[in-house]
Amino acid sequence: MTRSRRCCGCRATRRGACGKLDRLARDPYAMPGVKQLTGHPGFRLRIGDWRVLYSFMTNAS
Repeated sequence: MTRSRRCCGCRATRRGACGKLDRLARDPYAMPGVKQLTGHPGFRLRIGDWRVLYSFMTNAS
């Protein structure tokens, strides 16, 4: 028997997380609900009980 791997138990939360992450990837500067971290570089996005922490990488030539 194969056990499926899920990032969280609730389908609605998972769907909401996927949608918000897609929107964040398309335009990270226009995403509502994003807050800058205090005392650390980066930002956080709240998705239900979950927090997504991220920072921007620049392409240095």
